[in-house]
Amino acid sequence: MAIINHRFTERGYLFVLQPLPYYFPSLQNVPLLRKLPLVLGLPLIEVYGFGGIIAILGFRKLSEHPVGLFFTGMAVLTLFELLGSYFCTGVLHKSYWDYSGRFLNFQGRICLMSALAWGTGSLLAVKGLRPVLGKLYRNIRHRRRFRVIVSVLMAGALLCALCKYWWFADILS
Repeated sequence: MAIINHRFTERGYLFVLQPLPYYFPSLQNVPLLRKLPLVLGLPLIEVYGFGGIIAILGFRKLSEHPVGLFFTGMAVLTLFELLGSYFCTGVLHKSYWDYSGRFLNFQGRICLMSALAWGTGSLLAVKGLRPVLGKLYRNIRHRRRFRVIVSVLMAGALLCALCKYWWFADILS
């Protein structure tokens, strides 16, 4: 989306991208800070990352059956995307994607193109990414740095969620 829009967009439920005065109106009169963006998180839709994790961890037994892997990934992860959409609109009161204009969509939440992408992504995740990540994990899992990296990532996700849905919830609504 950054390539299509020529800029980052507020895409995921843990991503914040607005000028500082948006969150702190008292900074509106400070010239250097007026346009300085507050960036927390990554401009990604987390459902795709969680979908990749589900594919890597849950579909490994299908790695020798690419057709089964494709269709299982397509069905399971499309259902996951649908449930994720309901979670985002029902709990977070946000809609992060809309497939209304796409062929064979359901309520704009899922569509055929997305389902095919989930199947293809499952193949890529299990056949391509899983072996690389497995090797990387075996090399660093006993190192202290691994625990530090995971802790920092978890703290960052928590900070993003707190900022977006608690501290600044009334501003972002």
